[in-house]
Amino acid sequence: MANKLFLATSMFLASSFCQVLAYTFMFTAHNRGEAVIANSSGEIFLKISAKHPQAADISANGSRIFISEIDGAKMCDTNTGKTLWKYTCPSIIWDGDESQVKKGETVRLENPVAQILGDGKFLVGNEGKSVLLEIDDKSNILKSIKSESLKKVKHGEFRLASKTRAGTYLFPLLSSNLLTEYDSNGKQILRIDTGTGVVGALRLDDGNILAAGFFGVAIFNREGKKVWDFSSKEIQKAIESASEIILCDVKILPNGNYLCTTYAGENVPDIIEISKDKKIVKKFDFPEYTHLSGLKILTDNQAEYIKKSRN
Repeated sequence: MANKLFLATSMFLASSFCQVLAYTFMFTAHNRGEAVIANSSGEIFLKISAKHPQAADISANGSRIFISEIDGAKMCDTNTGKTLWKYTCPSIIWDGDESQVKKGETVRLENPVAQILGDGKFLVGNEGKSVLLEIDDKSNILKSIKSESLKKVKHGEFRLASKTRAGTYLFPLLSSNLLTEYDSNGKQILRIDTGTGVVGALRLDDGNILAAGFFGVAIFNREGKKVWDFSSKEIQKAIESASEIILCDVKILPNGNYLCTTYAGENVPDIIEISKDKKIVKKFDFPEYTHLSGLKILTDNQAEYIKKSRN
């Protein structure tokens, strides 16, 4: 623990000489079951408990935080942390490929998605059914989008799926090693074989897809061809780690760099900032957290709300 804290401090000091960009971000951590908001100096402002959270989102004004849980999702008040409403995944008679679940058993599906869409709509998912659901705050289903899935499992079928600014739906299908995209009518418009497990994905303004997973971080064009990547082996070498590197989520910072969460123990940085020329610009290590998943870069308004609410 002490070594991890020292590494984090030394990296923050080193980074301050070469980079003045300040930002605030939210991540989810599996080891403690929390959604956490911190800044680029490593200061933690907020923690909210959740059951095995994968994704988390924050309202435009910063007053609400939506977090996925293993059996659903919950909307929380930012100031108090109290749950305002919950979505609970349905139970079904299992007919999938999960080796630990017998066909015919009743199981509750799992959800790795939490996105605030606006206009009273929210995005969640049902693993085992490879489906995304647009819901309201009463859990009424307003729309559903189903993806192809090569391996129907209730944990790990897909991960940090999302609705894009273009109105399409991205499915990082972890168990299938596939990244799929669907239009608003549910028609598949992109299918990428990522080779190994894909966890997070983001549609870029030019239509290309930025993705992270067991392979590292990569950009794929609309033909599914990899046009840029920083492989997990290259990252492992760059941070001088003896452990395999698994990336989960990836987001773009205002300076154009990529911020990525890692799914690893204490001997690997929790979050890394990567430049387009494949340099590790910054590392974050939070002593109390390991095995991170979702990531969200806050806007200035959201960050200001969080800071004021902590005072």
